[in-house]
Amino acid sequence: MNFSNLSMTDKLIGLGGIVGLVGTILPWYSVSYSLFGVSSGVSVNGLRGVGLIAFIAAVLAVLMVVLPLLNVKLPKLPLDTWLVNVILGAAVAGAAVIAYLQIGGSGVSFEGLGGSAGVSYGLFVTIAGGALIAWGGFQSKGKA
Repeated sequence: MNFSNLSMTDKLIGLGGIVGLVGTILPWYSVSYSLFGVSSGVSVNGLRGVGLIAFIAAVLAVLMVVLPLLNVKLPKLPLDTWLVNVILGAAVAGAAVIAYLQIGGSGVSFEGLGGSAGVSYGLFVTIAGGALIAWGGFQSKGKA
């Protein structure tokens, strides 16, 4: 597998796919609290609900870059490859945005109870990965 044969747009798409995959594994929502001197917290990653759409779309984006390097012929798609990548990137970022809206945005602080709840950094990493996939796909328009 020779990565030097990849175009810059393929590198963007592949990197975006990897970033999107990592983002779905990281916490999307977290709750922490401290009560009577005992602190605890819990977080939920993106591998559930609408986050599965982001995960699957990111896997597909990575496969579209890696499989040709392994001399695997991709089937003829009904859409141009650049458009497929833009759609995959939009699916990754869009699923994360939907999750953000479902969670309720910025979060809540329970100052008197010593706790907080809200979105976590994995959600934003996933959005960035989706944006990279879509940008790479858009930049490859007309090049293949």
